[in-house]
Amino acid sequence: LANTVQLMNVMAKAYAEEVPVTVTADRGKYDKKKNKIHLEKNVVATTDDGTRLVTEALDMSPSDHVVETDLPTQVKRDNINVEGTGARAETNLKKVKFQKNVTVVVQNAEDKETGPTTITCDGTLVVDYEKNIAHFKDNVVAQDSRGKLTADTMDVYYNRVSRRVSKIVSAGDVVIENPDGNKTYSDSVIYLADEGRIILGGDTEALYFSGDASTTVGKGVLGS
Repeated sequence: LANTVQLMNVMAKAYAEEVPVTVTADRGKYDKKKNKIHLEKNVVATTDDGTRLVTEALDMSPSDHVVETDLPTQVKRDNINVEGTGARAETNLKKVKFQKNVTVVVQNAEDKETGPTTITCDGTLVVDYEKNIAHFKDNVVAQDSRGKLTADTMDVYYNRVSRRVSKIVSAGDVVIENPDGNKTYSDSVIYLADEGRIILGGDTEALYFSGDASTTVGKGVLGS
């Protein structure tokens, strides 16, 4: 077709807010009338500041400064690796939205005892790399060697200097479980990682196991 140009061994540069993104793929096609590019097989988009997106098909809209796919996608930046199905991003990859089946792994390189922090959710996830925050929705589970935190929604704040999770704000049927099996139920929780504090909000119930199970109802602050 006159309006479609077939592409092979693609390497292209796109610009958004003067931030260049290099995109490579085995093949693709360019719709001149719609000004849209569809890329397929071994698609990799990288930015000069270190973000790397990998998928098997990607649609680019140069005029809208948007890239999107409905296939499994991986985005890696710093020590954070994100995988999910379906993704939409600004061309500069400063903000990426994943649709579903999300897994995020934060490698705590300087804290080998804690190990990596893994966060999963059914979707959606919006990662704002410029503001260093990730918004998780639906069946969110955050876990490391210190325990597990589940909630309906979770905002995870990331410190680019220390390369660690600095704060987690959770809401909706929040459950905290430590390695001993003790559980705390709350309407909302703020976890301040740097201070090792957990701030509970709303109705709170703590269930402790020490031979016999005991239940404590209250509201307040827990230490690490």
